[in-house]
Amino acid sequence: MGALIHSEIEMTGDSAPWADENWQGYAYKVALRFQGRQMTVPFYTGVLHSWPTTRDVVECLASDFFCFDPDYVRSFEEFCGDMGYDPDSRKAEAQYKAGVKQTRAFKRFIGPDLLGWLKAEGDGERFAKRYSAEED
Repeated sequence: MGALIHSEIEMTGDSAPWADENWQGYAYKVALRFQGRQMTVPFYTGVLHSWPTTRDVVECLASDFFCFDPDYVRSFEEFCGDMGYDPDSRKAEAQYKAGVKQTRAFKRFIGPDLLGWLKAEGDGERFAKRYSAEED
């Protein structure tokens, strides 16, 4: 197997930007490394989830790819329809814009070879299992 994605995960104590007073969970800052490239992302878990692994984070990013990449979701309205959001919601629009931005960064991070594999496979979980370092 080729190079794997590694990470450094740090708990931050921040609140999730979408959280309300009823949400209980943990916030992390995750620095991913792959073939000399680095990407840092926020990551959130509920209180019942154990410390996240590289695989958890990569699986979420790879799965989000199919929600935000223009090859799969062509517009904000289509995103809202797929997710059950109101297209007049500023909160939904902010989430969409953040997802598109993060997906663009993830595509640059994994590079064309892994991006081709992800698109061909169409499965974020298998992608993460294949390309994430387990020891992180």
